[in-house]
Amino acid sequence: EWDKLEGYPAWIFETVQETEQIVKDAKATRLKNPDDQIHLARLIVLCHLKNAQLDEQIWSYRGRIVLGGDQIKNEDNQFALFSEQGTAASHLMAARFLDAIARMPGMAGQDADATGAYTQTELGPDCPPTWIEIPRNRWPKSWWIDKEKGIPKYEKPVVRLIRNLYGHPLAGLYWFEYCEDADSNQLKDGNAYT
Repeated sequence: EWDKLEGYPAWIFETVQETEQIVKDAKATRLKNPDDQIHLARLIVLCHLKNAQLDEQIWSYRGRIVLGGDQIKNEDNQFALFSEQGTAASHLMAARFLDAIARMPGMAGQDADATGAYTQTELGPDCPPTWIEIPRNRWPKSWWIDKEKGIPKYEKPVVRLIRNLYGHPLAGLYWFEYCEDADSNQLKDGNAYT
């Protein structure tokens, strides 16, 4: 999953800066425009055993990279505020609607998750610039003075996040808006899903 996210790219390694400098710059910018702010977050690497409750031959290890959405802070080290609307699971309502139609006489239906759904879209235009900490074991070689001796070039580096990630409090909203836009473009072009 890491390679996939780097391939999009989900973040821009070339934007690397010390957290302290990003915060200092953000505070200076806010003096000119009080509404400007940044978000600081970290990536969390998860690994789990799928089907652990079943026979061992169908076990498989799965990994996921998520944003620590419960710990997003602004440049003043205060928790970032998000609207509740953005955290709703829009897919659940669509699935229930599909189930209802599929149960009608003469009808059939099925539902499936989109592969890498949230990561298909970028963060919304209303999202403040979001800077993320990359796990130390995933730092590129250029971030080290001497990797073998463990001497880093940076103390607490962050990079700019540009792609929507699982864990972001508005990930569901940005995905919904992306899908809504795709649907309206299909209809404008005279196409319909089959």
